[in-house]
Amino acid sequence: MKFNKILLIGIDKASLGDTYWRRIDNLSSSKVFVARDALVIKKELTEADCLLVNFGVPVTKDDIDKASNLKYIGTLSTAFGKVDTEYARKKNIPVCNLAGYSSHIGGYQRLRNW
Repeated sequence: MKFNKILLIGIDKASLGDTYWRRIDNLSSSKVFVARDALVIKKELTEADCLLVNFGVPVTKDDIDKASNLKYIGTLSTAFGKVDTEYARKKNIPVCNLAGYSSHIGGYQRLRNW
């Protein structure tokens, strides 16, 4: 799947290594970085079809509705309690997190697969 516009909220270029940014670049035509409290978030949501948010950034029903082309929500955290997952499910939008990132088992899996 290729995205037209990835909106990254609360994520900056220092959040990920170059390898991951290259992967993201291969998945999208454009990416837009906004601070978690930026006033332009609502405007940027209107054209976003992929939303990547940092830990603790809320994604509400209103946000999901504003992003009428939204196909994917990803959180750069193990928790996704700030995302309205029930509403996203109703709209058939997958919500993914970094499961196991900070757990002993997750660390073991990453090392084993490395």
